[in-house]
Amino acid sequence: MNVIFDFDNTILPEESTVEVLKIALSHKKGGDETMRYLAEIAPRAFAGRATWQEKLLMLRTAMFVTKQTIDQYVASRVDALDPVLKDTFRSLTDKGIKLHVISGGYTEWIAPLLDAWGIQYDQLTANRFIWLGNRVLSIRPSPLLSSKGKVQVIEQWKSQNKTTGKFIIVGDGSADQDTLRYRASDAFVSAEYYQNNQLPSMEQMRRASTPAEVGEHIDHFLTQLCLG
Repeated sequence: MNVIFDFDNTILPEESTVEVLKIALSHKKGGDETMRYLAEIAPRAFAGRATWQEKLLMLRTAMFVTKQTIDQYVASRVDALDPVLKDTFRSLTDKGIKLHVISGGYTEWIAPLLDAWGIQYDQLTANRFIWLGNRVLSIRPSPLLSSKGKVQVIEQWKSQNKTTGKFIIVGDGSADQDTLRYRASDAFVSAEYYQNNQLPSMEQMRRASTPAEVGEHIDHFLTQLCLG
């Protein structure tokens, strides 16, 4: 049995890429104006629905990110994980459930944060940067830059036999719900405690209005899928 977590607005109460870019732009001329525009287009970009002009702006802004930027961000978020979610991760691990993270954020800060929080995960799939020394040069090609990226990632796992069994996904966005819609996952917990995107209801979907309800809904689906 597998449980997949989104990262932004599911594990962490923010869009981590936006927060990293805020740090990168904090000392740049015109950085505040650029950041306001990025905050507006970010939801579309992270859902794989941005225009090519918006994607180009995101790329140009990412080139201000340095390794020090990421270190600063990670250090500022070490204590940001809700204790209830941390207990949920520990409980699932103790039950022998395989934990995975699929995120439109970036491995460069997601991996060290998961490690700092003591979250044991089987697989992490996120975007990655291309580096030129200490500075970001570009963004690596990734299925997560498209609207059905998470569906593609899970289907690839299955085709390559990287993991087997049923999949429960926990996330706040349409890309997470699409894994259920296109039958890549078997159940969906809609994380609505940090941001409510008002996703339409579906069979095999439960809404979590608090972090505590995430664990309750996962346990419900674990029992159901094991008995089914």
